[in-house]
Amino acid sequence: MGRQALMARRVHATGSRKVAARISRELWEPSDEGAQSFRVQRRLRSERGQAAVEFALVIPFICLIIIAILHFGKVMNYWLDLNQVASEGARKAAVNMFASDADADTYLRDRLETTELRTGGTASIPTAAVVRVCAPEGTGVGDPVTVQVEVPYSIPYVGATVTLRGTATMRLEQELDYVPGGACV
Repeated sequence: MGRQALMARRVHATGSRKVAARISRELWEPSDEGAQSFRVQRRLRSERGQAAVEFALVIPFICLIIIAILHFGKVMNYWLDLNQVASEGARKAAVNMFASDADADTYLRDRLETTELRTGGTASIPTAAVVRVCAPEGTGVGDPVTVQVEVPYSIPYVGATVTLRGTATMRLEQELDYVPGGACV
């Protein structure tokens, strides 16, 4: 039905061309109330702010991944430190630089990079590092000597505990003055 036919019907129904024109204008031009509802509908249909909502939904996962990467880096740093200290201890033991297990323990514990590894007592490392010097085949020249340095690591937010262990083995260049009492795993 065209605009002219609609206007003719309105004129016939109301009996006045002015009234019909006003009704026609209301139909084709929105009023203030209609404009407001049209704006509300347009705003509801628009996609403005969608990126902010999606970002708010994704940001917790991004933060979780960043925290996991940081803790993984911390674990790798501790593992490398334990291996380096075990290697240094095996070299010192191979040339008979330790007088006893207590001497080896003190020397190697002092070489650990962080206080957390040396003494423990934190949420991620509850106990201090354990140092073991082992001579499984004897204490003569050419026999292997193994040094292990290990520490339990509690994974945050998961509750699981893993054992970080650094191990190094070298051949004795001098006969040991003492028999190591450690049992290496």
